[in-house]
Amino acid sequence: VAKLSSHPQLARWLVTDDLVRRTAKVVGNLAWDEDPRPHVPFLKPTAPFQVQQGATVTTIDPRSYERYDLAVASAIALFLAAFCAVCLALRPEITVETLLIRGFGLVAFALLHVVLAIGPLSRLGRRFLPLLWNRRHLGVTMFLCAAAHGGLALFQFHALGDRNPLVSLLTSNTRFASLADFPFQQLGFAALVILFLMAATSHDFWLANLTAPVWKSLHMMVYLAYALLVGHVALGTLQDDPGVAGPALFGAGAVALVALQVAA
Repeated sequence: VAKLSSHPQLARWLVTDDLVRRTAKVVGNLAWDEDPRPHVPFLKPTAPFQVQQGATVTTIDPRSYERYDLAVASAIALFLAAFCAVCLALRPEITVETLLIRGFGLVAFALLHVVLAIGPLSRLGRRFLPLLWNRRHLGVTMFLCAAAHGGLALFQFHALGDRNPLVSLLTSNTRFASLADFPFQQLGFAALVILFLMAATSHDFWLANLTAPVWKSLHMMVYLAYALLVGHVALGTLQDDPGVAGPALFGAGAVALVALQVAA
């Protein structure tokens, strides 16, 4: 497992004898609203939170976002490793391409839930404010995972024919009247376009030049992207999965987001 990361501290943590016990403790701490840092000391940022003082406004220094890069990268790497291990155990015939497509898609969808939950959580408790300060950075990471999912899927299903892959994506399935055969890939593509626009304008430069109302309206489209992705997942992967675990987790995520919005 040490080969899962080139970061020396994370690699040392992965090869400890009590890895499963430490991971269980971290999950338990998070579930009971306790501090998990004693079990993952290398994830604690070493640099202080910094800002940049401009002539008229104060903005967050980009180096402040970088303090959490290791934590996010570690979480994504462990998530993908666990997902691949479970999938290979349950379906050993699955291909590497399918594993990567589904893995990055699941990571992106999970991160989108986290991003959408940060706002109401920060209103419910000040201890979540550090997450709010890093929400844009996490959103860009989410888009990169979504782009990896989309790029791999585009190559796997549309790049090996005689048509342009994007043309193939948009025209190969036009059965919009069929629920079972609905072109769910177009829904994912539309959501990816929205997420790209949000990721590309996440810097304070765009907030200042687009003006706050325009920038806010653009980034409120994340809810449209979420609705499109709900359709993308429900009409795609969940139709191919005969089990109940996928739909249960899918529904729980949506219910949790609605409950947080109502509570906040």
